[in-house]
Formats: sequence, structure tokens, C-alpha cells
Amino acid sequence: MELIILVLVFALLGYLLGGSRLGKKVDNATERLTLTTGKVADGLENRWRSLFKRSNPGEVFRSWVSGTGSSLFPDDFKAWLKGLSVEEAREFSTALGEYSKSLDFNLTKLVDGSLDKEPILRQVFVEAVVVYSSAYRKAKTARQQLEARESKKAPQPEGEIQPTEKSANRRAAGSQPEANEAASAA
Repeated sequence: MELIILVLVFALLGYLLGGSRLGKKVDNATERLTLTTGKVADGLENRWRSLFKRSNPGEVFRSWVSGTGSSLFPDDFKAWLKGLSVEEAREFSTALGEYSKSLDFNLTKLVDGSLDKEPILRQVFVEAVVVYSSAYRKAKTARQQLEARESKKAPQPEGEIQPTEKSANRRAAGSQPEANEAASAA
């Protein structure tokens, strides 16, 4: 019985406060809070999407170099980058991103224009990118040449004795001239 009376008292208090000025102020504050929270949530969603969108970083970097960043890079670098396939551009930009992190640079800041306010730092970063790309190209060419040489070597069928193995087998069997002389002397 006491519980029912307590519930009725709180219901009556809620009804009276809801109709008063205080209730209207609470409603207005709640509405403003809801709108503000919605705006903050939309802003966070847009930021999240911009950070984690599934764009190809190779294409983003390549389009920036050919567009806005064109004046910063030498022509041979731009031509080389333009000639890369989509997969090669992705691989290069991934490797470049890792290299940039090791130098405490952020490739995204270069591309999005955040370094435009610091032209000296931007120029040093661009020079690092050009030097790295040169080393990257040389290493890739050397790797491809090595793979080409290795693929030209015809694989020997299993069980066939290699020339080095033949001479070792002959020595073990005593078929070398030194072994024959030692055997005839005995």
C-alpha cells in the first residue's frame, strides 16, 4: 500500500514539474543537447570516413603528384610514377609511407596540404620522397634482374647427379688419378 502511495506522489510531482517553467527549460535544454550531440556525431562520422575510407593510397598520392603537388617534383619522378600500374603505385606508396614514418614524416599531411604552411619542411620531405623513389626503383630493378637470372636456370630433374656431385662421387670411389696411383702402388 505504501509503495502505491509513493508511486502516485512521484507521478503527481512529475506532472506538476512538467507543466511548470522548470519543465519547459528542461525540455529546451534536452532539445539543444540532442541537436548538439547529433552534430558532434555527424562530425565524428565524417572524420572517421575520411580517415578510414577505402581509397587506394597509391592513386591518391599519384593524383596529388600529377595535380596540386606537380610543381614540387621533378619531371622524371612524375613520369615514372604515372607509368606505374595501380598495384605498383599501391606498393610504392605503402613502402613510401613506412619510410616516411621512419623519418617522422606523415605522407597524408604532405598530400592534404597540411605542410603548405611550413615550406622548408615540405621541401625536405619532397626531397626525401624523390631520393627514396630513386633507391626504390634501383632496388626493384636489381630484384627483377636477379629473378630473371634465376628463372633462366633450368631446373635439374630430381635424381640427376650434378657435375659437382659427380666429381665428389668419383673421389669417394677412388676413380681420380691420385686414387688410382695409390691403389696401384699398394
